[in-house]
Amino acid sequence: MCCRSGLTVFQVEAQSIFHWFEGLGPQEKQELVLGWASVADAPEEEKKCTFLLENRCSIYPVRPLVCRVQGLPLLLKSGGDDVDLMEEEVELSLCDLNFRDSMSLPDRGEWLNLDRLNTLLAIAQRQTPASEISIEILNISSNEDARVRLDDLRDLLLRRSGGTVK
Repeated sequence: MCCRSGLTVFQVEAQSIFHWFEGLGPQEKQELVLGWASVADAPEEEKKCTFLLENRCSIYPVRPLVCRVQGLPLLLKSGGDDVDLMEEEVELSLCDLNFRDSMSLPDRGEWLNLDRLNTLLAIAQRQTPASEISIEILNISSNEDARVRLDDLRDLLLRRSGGTVK
């Protein structure tokens, strides 16, 4: 589940990445632009996260919440939207490298509820004034859920920096 292509983030998270990139020096930007352009050209079946370069996160200081919680035990709905998370209609997503046996797994009460985390992010998104989201981010966002594809964010940053975009 981690570092895969096709991830989306809320506008507020995309804006954070955008501001971080804009604040980098010319040399750092150029190195990232060259790396991201090479990832953009990878064959579809080989694609991982658009910001993963040489098996390292190139946006680590501003990585989205979904990236920050990877490897932790995540509680996910396994049914429809109306599933009560206190019922057994949930699944656990975790990194086998972190939890090699059931004895190392924390109690269920310590699992992160991914739906609740996304709800909190949605609230943060709604509370963020539109004036704090750049027009470029708004233009690449999905209108229905205020989410941005990481591939589209990468392409925006490449264009702004004179890099080539497929």
